[in-house]
Amino acid sequence: MENNENNQQKRPKNRAVYSFRKNYPGSTGGSDYSIGESRRLQNRARRNKFVFAAVLLIIFCLSFVATATAIKLSKRPVKEAPEKSELSVKAAATLGEMKAVYFSSDIFSSETELENAIKKLRNEQADTAVIEFKTPDGDLCYESSLQAAKNAYATKNAYGFVKEYIQQIKESSFRVIALVTCFEDNKASTVISDAAITNEKLELFSDSETSRSWLNPYSQVAREYLTDIIKELNEYGVDGYLLTQVTFPMSQNADVAVYRDETAVTDRNTAIKKFISEAIEAAGEREVIIGVSFDAAFGSDLSGAGGNILDSEARYYSPDLRAASQTQDVLFGDTLYSGGSFAQYDFVKTYMDSLNELQTENVFVPICDNAEYATDALKDAGCNTYITD
Repeated sequence: MENNENNQQKRPKNRAVYSFRKNYPGSTGGSDYSIGESRRLQNRARRNKFVFAAVLLIIFCLSFVATATAIKLSKRPVKEAPEKSELSVKAAATLGEMKAVYFSSDIFSSETELENAIKKLRNEQADTAVIEFKTPDGDLCYESSLQAAKNAYATKNAYGFVKEYIQQIKESSFRVIALVTCFEDNKASTVISDAAITNEKLELFSDSETSRSWLNPYSQVAREYLTDIIKELNEYGVDGYLLTQVTFPMSQNADVAVYRDETAVTDRNTAIKKFISEAIEAAGEREVIIGVSFDAAFGSDLSGAGGNILDSEARYYSPDLRAASQTQDVLFGDTLYSGGSFAQYDFVKTYMDSLNELQTENVFVPICDNAEYATDALKDAGCNTYITD
């Protein structure tokens, strides 16, 4: 009996059942369905597997296309953004109808001088004080930390409470515009030798009209000295800058001037515009007004600026209408104005009317003599933004 039982255990399974061995639960390979599951479920499983494989194939193709596109784009040359000098859009005007009064740096010499200045601002119903911080001689009225300024003794006559006095002016509800004479500089040019204009003998160039030396507008070192001064004055709380002598020398002996680094910039106009851009960047959010000569306000001062600078990045320009600044006879309109006698109503009115006809997007802030005729002429010409001396 035991042998019969053992023999029965060794027999193979029934063929009818064995033929479905792949469907046994837990067996490997084939379908996962148990014996007796319907053909409909098996077909559904096959369809699901086919769909899953198709989705995987689509995802793979999309990934391949995306990767190939990314690699192709990464090899494309990047289009560089235009430099600032190529942009024609100017910043929005923020000074409004500024009525300013000019003061020398003596305003910082004592409390009495400061009080008198504030009183004058109120009497003239002004809103801004334009104060000279750097003179054509190169003197600075504040204690500069620049080594070049110290080496040139530019701070020899600096005042000690400039920042405090500026704060008092601002607390009296007035803005402070710092006047900085730029390339005409009789001090820094003597110590920054590679930034000065020279003659053919490499001696300092001397202006025949002022006997002053000049910094070289082509020189990056010279431009950086001036922009460093602007950055220092930012810390003093000034609200803006009036930059004068942003030009090359124009005296009778200007033809003997030698400009090193001239090959680094294409022409004079480019050099001046480059400095204006650098000055605006150094000033940050503060406004920059460019002082210009009688001719330069019309874009015709070719000798000093090398061309028209009204299309630079600056928004504001300050033509000098003071009688003392006009030294030559000028035929303007139908009238000949004699040098030194420009201080008259008709001249100022005609001049400003002509500027208005330019229809430029620039804002002109003329500086004129402190006389009733001048302000009347400006107002009659529709100019309510000006500086009186």
